[in-house]
This record gives sequence, C-alpha cells and structure tokens, in this order.
Amino acid sequence: MATRDYPTEGLTVHWDPSICQHSGVCARTLPRVFRPRERPWIDPDAASAAEIAAMIDTCPSRALSYTWTAPEAETAPEAETAPEAETAPEAEPVIEVRNSPAHSRYEVRVDGALAGFTHYLTEDGALVFDHTLIKDAFAGQGLGSVLARGALDDVRAQGGRIVALCEYISGWLGKHPEYGDLVDHELHARILATA
Repeated sequence: MATRDYPTEGLTVHWDPSICQHSGVCARTLPRVFRPRERPWIDPDAASAAEIAAMIDTCPSRALSYTWTAPEAETAPEAETAPEAETAPEAEPVIEVRNSPAHSRYEVRVDGALAGFTHYLTEDGALVFDHTLIKDAFAGQGLGSVLARGALDDVRAQGGRIVALCEYISGWLGKHPEYGDLVDHELHARILATA
C-alpha cells in the first residue's frame, strides 16, 4: 500500500498504512488532527506545523512522518513570539530505565514516577519479553522506544540473550537490526513449538 500525503502550510504529513501499529498515540495527542473515525482521517489544517511535527516525532511505528515545505516552519513558534529573557526554560524530565528483578521487568521512570515497563520471564538463561506497557498518562512521549533501547542495552552489557514474544519489543527489534545479535532464535523457535 502506498504512502498517503496530507499537505498543509509549512509541512506535508506522510502516512504509511503498511507499517502503522494503530497504537492511537496520534489520536490521543492531537485528536483534532488525527481522527480515525473520519475521512480523511488526518486534518493537517487543525493544528500548527510545529505541533504536528512534535507529535509525529513520538509515533512508535514511524508510520507517520513529515517533510517541511517552508524553511520558517522548522523554527518553533514560541521562539519567534517571546524573547528568551522573558521565558524561563522548562526543566527537562529525568527519564531512567532500570531493571527490577523482583518484578521481572525493566521499568521506565519519569522524574521518579513509574511510566511503564516491559515484563520478562527467564528461560535457559535468556530473558523472554512477553508484555510491554506504557501508562496512559505518559503515552505519546516516545517512552516505549526509550524503554526498549534501555532494556536491550542492559541485556547486552550483561552478555545476555533475549526472546521477543512481546509485540512491541518484536516490532522495535524489526526497526533496529543492530540489536538482532541479542535474539536467541533457537530458543524462540522452541518456545513457539510448545505454545
């Protein structure tokens, strides 16, 4: 299926339905632009180019992308309308990924608050990821990808192996082949054969 384009002033939104995971991040973040029950389902005129670009940057499947069509659109409007001296910079949230063996999961925390996790089982010395969850209050911030990368970086640092039964982790691995060496394909096949 071909990519569909939705032009508006400043940028063109591109949607590739063949890789869309229908996670709903877009509709929850900008419901006036992304309307799954309407046709066309994307109304790019309903928000600024900067707002749409910021939301698309959090799309977990990368099915949504954009192309700037006006050089001035690449600058956030806030920087143009308010002098730097009058606006206090917002503190960046502290995002941390850590293993919680007592809960058999890797957790992603934002300023100390649990934002989500990816659960695992241990089999034949490998971690078998079976479920990933990002809490609704933290959806649309790209934390699933941060969690996956942090967890797999830690597995690599420990010299471990993984099996991705979880749809999210499996999909993430498909987009990040540089982590493919961590996958225990033989164990994965044995698990599937006994399921």
